[in-house]
Amino acid sequence: MDLKKRFNLIKRNTEEILTEPELEGLLKKKKHPSAYIGLAITGKPHIGYFIPMIKVSDFLKAGFHFKILLADIHGHLDDQKNSVRTAGHTNEVLHGSHLRHARFNRG
Repeated sequence: MDLKKRFNLIKRNTEEILTEPELEGLLKKKKHPSAYIGLAITGKPHIGYFIPMIKVSDFLKAGFHFKILLADIHGHLDDQKNSVRTAGHTNEVLHGSHLRHARFNRG
């Protein structure tokens, strides 16, 4: 994929990014830059968890290595009504989605 397509994938549907020259420079310098997102899982899977995953998918298509931290213990501590087991189920749903090439970490 050429630089312009990679740039447009990262930029689309975003409110703000690094400056355009910084993003362009990163994409020129590294074929596979790294990025990550952390989610505190506080309940059963719902659409709110998938909205950021759409953007993660764009990063993956643009050649990024992507890490997703599924903070199930943190989510349990935030919302004591939520069991770690429920959070684990949400993790499984996200992990089984279209993000197979992302690296998932729990904790």
